[in-house]
Amino acid sequence: MNWFLSLINWILSLVSEVRLRFEYMVRELLDWFLHFFNVGSNRIDQPRPSRLSFLLIPFLIPVWLLIGIFKALTFPFRFGWLHEERRRMLLWGIPALACMTLVLTGVIYTWLNHNTIKGRYLGRMQQAIDLKDFNLASVLAERVIQESPEVDPLMRLRYAIILAEKGDNDKALSIINDLAPDEEIGFAAAHQMKAAQFAQQIQQNRDEDTIKKFRWHLDHANTESSEQLETLWALYYSTVNQDDEVIVHMERAARLNPTHLITLSEIYRKQRKVMESDRTLVEAEAIFDRMLRDEPLAREVRLKLALVKSKLRKIDEAELVLLTGIALNNDSAMRRSAADFYLMRYDLLRTDKEPFDKQFAYIQKAIALDSNYIPAYDRLVSLYANSPDNKSVQELKQLLRDMIVDGKSAAMAHFALSSILLLDGDAIESQSHLRQAFKLDAKMPVVCNNLAWIMANNSNANQLAEAYQLSSQAVAAEPNNADFRDTLGSVLMKQERYEEAITEFERVLPAAGSKKPVHRNLAICYEKLGRLEMAKSHAEKAK
Repeated sequence: MNWFLSLINWILSLVSEVRLRFEYMVRELLDWFLHFFNVGSNRIDQPRPSRLSFLLIPFLIPVWLLIGIFKALTFPFRFGWLHEERRRMLLWGIPALACMTLVLTGVIYTWLNHNTIKGRYLGRMQQAIDLKDFNLASVLAERVIQESPEVDPLMRLRYAIILAEKGDNDKALSIINDLAPDEEIGFAAAHQMKAAQFAQQIQQNRDEDTIKKFRWHLDHANTESSEQLETLWALYYSTVNQDDEVIVHMERAARLNPTHLITLSEIYRKQRKVMESDRTLVEAEAIFDRMLRDEPLAREVRLKLALVKSKLRKIDEAELVLLTGIALNNDSAMRRSAADFYLMRYDLLRTDKEPFDKQFAYIQKAIALDSNYIPAYDRLVSLYANSPDNKSVQELKQLLRDMIVDGKSAAMAHFALSSILLLDGDAIESQSHLRQAFKLDAKMPVVCNNLAWIMANNSNANQLAEAYQLSSQAVAAEPNNADFRDTLGSVLMKQERYEEAITEFERVLPAAGSKKPVHRNLAICYEKLGRLEMAKSHAEKAK
């Protein structure tokens, strides 16, 4: 205890020395000011204070406050609570404490007020996001960033996401690139977002540089496991053909979201690990079955359970799950899902070369559940093309005629009937049905596309302008549809707009199922433009 009292005495002695020097400078400055204004001083020759005194003026008040506070808090250790020095210490310390309390109160109030304003902006920003008002959300996010004394990378990332939703992709990408450069370590969450962007690129372009950047951003993404991060790692290892690592990360993702068990099953099956694939599906079935018992109206869970049962060849059970869902919640999404199930059954029957009647029955069930579902009519046309006899052909045509007569999805029925008639070589009647489908529903992209294709392939050149308009409308509705762009390219080629046609065909080429017709059209376009080497290269590919 003695050493502690000695330390206190030494500190107080030091404080007293500072106080004496401080009081001397204050007295010196006060005397000079009084003399300057001829107030209260009888001295004939008043010396000017030292420069040091003037320089220390900004620090006098803080020093006074600190010394006063220190002495007010420590005088009992030195003098005792009842010592005569107490009054002097309190006169020195209480004003200092009051001033310091006032300053601290102002600082705390300012900080709380700033954070309250910031919190208010954040709350309004989240409300705007919930309402899909991304213009307002971007303004509020920008204000939050401006109000923040320090740069908050998470807030900047949220701002970039809002800008992307708003449609300002260039600015959003610029912010994300700044937060997560390709060659420097940046903000982990932004690196994960960049990795997700490269994951999309790598589906189409697996060059070494893209894979390298994909790995870089994964290495510097969040270290904590998440569903997205595990699936990104799985995709990376799939790209570099490390199957064991793919399974490790997909198993981790499945623990976070059992939906990935279905994907994991497919991976096992591709690796010819049938037992592991079936085991994974059985595990998924048990999980989804338990989840559905807890929440019978959970539509997504019901759909996944039906899918898993289908993969396990429990077809009747899968159908019962879907039909029960329709009975509980007869909405369009549930009916569309059941229609998908029946089309999947049709695909399996077609693969197994089951009789025509069975295949046709499942297409009829799909159309009955969702009469506006285009894939159902695509399957119908496909079934027509492979019909074994004239009786089957007439059954298909009669189904579509009955739909038109009964007014059930007449536009779709006209569309399907036009496709069937085109297969029969009756282009005129096919075009008539397509025009009727277009009149009934002008917003159907597939109708616009097919009508444009028929017009472009007719000998009537006067219809090319209308074909171009229809084809452009279809592409605008579905810009990533390769078939629609192929039609647009064909129309442009017929109009002798070869440069534009080349652009469309080159967009089609990577996604085209059959590349030879596209190469053939490109060869024609390049030849018409006199670019013979490119024409020759495409002609070789078209052989």
